[in-house]
Amino acid sequence: MFLVLLGKFGVLAGNGLVYTYTGELFPTVIRNTAMSSCAMFSRVGSSVSPYLLEMAGFNELLPWIIVGVLSLLSIFLCIFLPETFRQPLPDTIEQMPVTQWFAWPWASEAALKRKFTKKQSTSLELICTTRL
Repeated sequence: MFLVLLGKFGVLAGNGLVYTYTGELFPTVIRNTAMSSCAMFSRVGSSVSPYLLEMAGFNELLPWIIVGVLSLLSIFLCIFLPETFRQPLPDTIEQMPVTQWFAWPWASEAALKRKFTKKQSTSLELICTTRL
């Protein structure tokens, strides 16, 4: 019973954090669209959940295995989200930080700097040079 309640608490806390973190990731011009997309995908998950229980007809533990694997997958994918602590929020799409697909978060800064050309400016330079 304790694990079931802990799982429900984790789902509710994660659902609340989705809205907070999404607001920090996207620039102001597309923030409303991103927030509504998060709301839509959370509703898709709650719509699919009754069908997940029907899989218990094949195997009694199958719904629990699927939920556990998806939870661990989401925890793993959170490693790749960018850090937003004490970072200025972007106002335009041009101010969004340059990201690299599948960049390991523990990779050194020097290795990442070598991959970008000097012509590209970082988001901090754009924010500092933009008149607000």
